Amino acid sequence: MKKFLIKGLKITGISIGSLLLLMFVLPMLFPEKVATQIKSWANQSIEGELNFSKVRLSFFRHFPNLTLSLYDYSLTGSAPFAKDTLAAGKELAMGINLFSLFKESIEVNKFYVDASRFNILVDKDGNANYNIYKSDTTATSNSSDTASAHLNIEGIVISNSQLYYNDQSLPMLLRMDGLNYEGNGDFAHSQFELESELQADSVDFIYDGTAYIQRKQLRAALITGINTSSLSFRFAKNDILINKLPVDFSGSMTIVDDGYDIDMHVVSGTTDFGNIFSALPPEYNEWFASTTFKGRSQIKLDLEGKYRAAQNLAPNLHMHMWVNDGLIQHKAAPAPLEHFYTGIDFSIPSLNVDSMELRIDSLKFLLQGSPTFFTLSSKGIHKPMVKGRLNSQLDLSLLDQALGLSNMELKGLLNMQANINGRFDGDKQLFPPTNASITLRNGFVQTSYYPQPVSNLDVDVAINGQSGTYNDLQIQLKPVSFQFEQQPFSLTADLRNLNNVAYNIAAKGTLNLGNLYQVFAIPDYGFKGMLKADLALQGTQTDLMEGRYQALNNKGTLEAINWQLRSRDYPYPFEVPTASLRFDREKAWLSNTQIQYRGNSMMLSGYASNFIGYYLQGSPLTGKLSVRSKKLVIDDFMELMPADSSAAADSTTASTGVVMLPRNLRLQFDAAVDEIVYGQSTIRHFGGQLQLQQGKLDMRQTRFSIAGAKVNMEGSYAPQHSKSALFTAKLKADSFDVKKAYDEIPLFREMASAAQGVQGLISLDYALDGRLNETMYPVMPSLKGSGYLKLENVKVKGQKILGAISRKTGKDSLSQGNIKAVVIKSSITNNIMTIERTKMKVFGFRPRFEGQVSLDGRMNLKFRLGLPPFGIIGIPMTITGTSDKPVVKLRRGKEADELEEETDEEDLE
Repeated sequence: MKKFLIKGLKITGISIGSLLLLMFVLPMLFPEKVATQIKSWANQSIEGELNFSKVRLSFFRHFPNLTLSLYDYSLTGSAPFAKDTLAAGKELAMGINLFSLFKESIEVNKFYVDASRFNILVDKDGNANYNIYKSDTTATSNSSDTASAHLNIEGIVISNSQLYYNDQSLPMLLRMDGLNYEGNGDFAHSQFELESELQADSVDFIYDGTAYIQRKQLRAALITGINTSSLSFRFAKNDILINKLPVDFSGSMTIVDDGYDIDMHVVSGTTDFGNIFSALPPEYNEWFASTTFKGRSQIKLDLEGKYRAAQNLAPNLHMHMWVNDGLIQHKAAPAPLEHFYTGIDFSIPSLNVDSMELRIDSLKFLLQGSPTFFTLSSKGIHKPMVKGRLNSQLDLSLLDQALGLSNMELKGLLNMQANINGRFDGDKQLFPPTNASITLRNGFVQTSYYPQPVSNLDVDVAINGQSGTYNDLQIQLKPVSFQFEQQPFSLTADLRNLNNVAYNIAAKGTLNLGNLYQVFAIPDYGFKGMLKADLALQGTQTDLMEGRYQALNNKGTLEAINWQLRSRDYPYPFEVPTASLRFDREKAWLSNTQIQYRGNSMMLSGYASNFIGYYLQGSPLTGKLSVRSKKLVIDDFMELMPADSSAAADSTTASTGVVMLPRNLRLQFDAAVDEIVYGQSTIRHFGGQLQLQQGKLDMRQTRFSIAGAKVNMEGSYAPQHSKSALFTAKLKADSFDVKKAYDEIPLFREMASAAQGVQGLISLDYALDGRLNETMYPVMPSLKGSGYLKLENVKVKGQKILGAISRKTGKDSLSQGNIKAVVIKSSITNNIMTIERTKMKVFGFRPRFEGQVSLDGRMNLKFRLGLPPFGIIGIPMTITGTSDKPVVKLRRGKEADELEEETDEEDLE
């Protein structure tokens, strides 16, 4: 028995030793074969490019599986993201079927991914970068290729990774950090169930620019039915925990060629009221831990319908939430917010935000016995239909303590009563029938953004109107007053009938607007500076419009001191060192006003009227202003901040855009600027009359000098959007130096490339209109115009076209000479300049030409060289090619020589 036991132990030891030896030796024998076949399979089976720095085969990396590890791997995506990385990371390991090592084809049955980043992108048209797996028709036709591998996946394991999913067609953004995932299923079958465990340390979900989930922990146990033939997914069991909020979702999703069909239902289940707040961002964790909650709640979310980006189809989104007998009490607050009840329905049909519907059946609670009751229903965004009722008496100090507002301290007694029922429609001047009053006594606001509070805040506001129009609408501030940094400020206002505003407004006090801005920390903008106000405005808009200025009682001043405004749209601040606005009846007079932006400075003076209608109704502000400046750099005003706010601080990342103009200004300018720099061109001694109206700038009697030429111009400029603007220009310039214009004006050089090598004086009379791109440069196919160019006295030497004609005809004298009093008439459309028949004399010869020249330099000219003495006998020629490489042939023109026109694509759109 003892011998048998010893023999058995020896056999077992030898077996284990042999197995361990085999586990060490096998990886050493096959790594090159495995790596070669995996890369061969990747090249045959996927559209993207797979790269890695080194490869290792081991039993011990993911024991007991034999695994092939690709280190420092990267995989690119499919078109239109072929140059973008789809996945990259520290390690991509593949579980290998041991017995397939001894066969011609290696079988991969499991994936292990570590410390990786997945970058999933979908453009506005629904094209995705993850469509990298080739169909059978595109893969190699030899399925038994000896240098191949094939997938028989049974599981996927992802650890310590990141997921970034940006779908611009929705638009939706999903980010996961600290992602750990394990999924098991028989991927070899067209239909199978995938069992998954998912954890993420931080999850962000952003839809249409709004963050609905930020930096949340996620835990999920999922069972998903997958049909790879139809690319459909059935969500059977999906238990998710977002922080402490339990969520279950079910439904289905089918991916089709041009989108997907979706039927998703998310339910939080009936849960503790406090669990909803556990889903807040991590910065609220301390607040959540020190706050007591009671009550029950539930959230439901449904997303149903077809998504087809090309057909403008999108699913319907609906959300429902209720809370029953909730309570919130932070720490030892003297009174809780209790008996909180609400029922909220929110829907976006076809994900069209302008069709958004919100219904709050009720929102009510008690605070130390004082009730708050609120109902609201709203449909639409642009012109919403609104019905609501509000009745509330709040001690703001008790509310502050009950909620534990960490960034703000509130005090005061706030009473609000409101009834509203009707439609907002500014175009039709509709305002819902409203009866509302808001009063605040002894108010106090202290935030963590600035050490000084707004105190002694008294508010008494009433809004009344019963007809549903602007006609009987009355807005009263009686008054709003407060103290900030030991400076009192008060504002009273009585506004009636916004169709024909009757106003009585008074403001008095001094405000440090920069510090007050810091109190409320409004995002995307920054402000510094002082405002002094002492004004009283009284009158009606009718008196103003009909010229009854004696009936207006507008007087007082507004003074700005050291203003600095930062906007998210511009990389540099606008500065106003001084500005004074004096009100006198119908006009507001501007004086001592300087505006600076980067290295640009302008002095403004003049007046504006209809300032009440402008601020209250958005009707045009009218007036006349004088603008003086020594130097303006137009490119400075074209720089816009990038869409990614994280790059806002780096001015080098600024993008370009046309100069935008406000639409609600109707102003006349008397402008005088010593120097204007526009791209590579410099304009000097600019002066003229400019009129700004409805977002369009008209230039009249405009004079300036450029490249030594004195130019008179009439024109207009009208931005369409931030990347495109329309312009018209009628230019007249007499006796200017053509060589200087060619050297200093890029547009002249591009449109008149044949002027190279020409010296002397020319005159120009031309009308032109077209479109400017985002760099404020003309889009050549958009240009249309006509006029003439007069060669007054020019000398031609080294001109390539005449040189080519000279060589072809053997007449050397044509390659240089003087030309006088020749008028060249032409017209421009669709990137082609058509030149009318033009005659001239050169050393006894009588050349004549006509035809086409494209604005990118291509030519189709019919040329006739009239021979001395009278030019009766001539040599016909055609000139094609480009101005740099002209092609001259002794023949008459052909229809095939016609240049192809090019249209402006945006104009067609």
